[in-house]
Amino acid sequence: MKMKHTTLSLLGVMAAVTIISVIASQEAYAHGNMKIPLTIANGESRTVQVVLGHTNEPSYGNEPGTWDGIHGVDITVRDADTKLPIKTASLKVDKYFFKNQKKVDKASSPADADAKDLGVTAGAVFGQPGKFLARQMVIDGIYGYRVYGTVTYFDGTNVPVDFTGFCSDAAKFNSPGFAGGFGCIGDIKDTKFPGKKHKMKDD
Repeated sequence: MKMKHTTLSLLGVMAAVTIISVIASQEAYAHGNMKIPLTIANGESRTVQVVLGHTNEPSYGNEPGTWDGIHGVDITVRDADTKLPIKTASLKVDKYFFKNQKKVDKASSPADADAKDLGVTAGAVFGQPGKFLARQMVIDGIYGYRVYGTVTYFDGTNVPVDFTGFCSDAAKFNSPGFAGGFGCIGDIKDTKFPGKKHKMKDD
């Protein structure tokens, strides 16, 4: 009986590890991150990790009657080594939008974006410590975000945050040290099968 209980416990641990690994791999694929070193009150070194992306990756633009296009700016704040969530932060987001890659190629900075929304508050998500969100409805195109403000570490040390991360098609605007990436906003119609791009046989 004891052996059976031990086996079940091991299976439970293995299942939990598998689930955590899947979640971690999904986040690594769908989000980029910035690591910020700090020295806490007792003189020890720590690192804050700020993870940035869109909610519900992959993300698609609004298509009336088909897709709502609600994909917020998704920010996770945590200790880089332990992955423990850091609950207290005061963060704002500057949003930048380019219609297409041609516009990105011509631009010299995010200030040249086709549309901007500056100083948007990223609010804490209820029931999800370390999660902050700036809600939005998106359209097809290329998005990037400047995240700035302060994060309060567990011991009360305030950590300044200020970096820019763009979706994969405009990575030239990323701040040095911004690693990984997140997907740009696609067209939900491209997922339709069969669609206009699929040639079908006549009867």
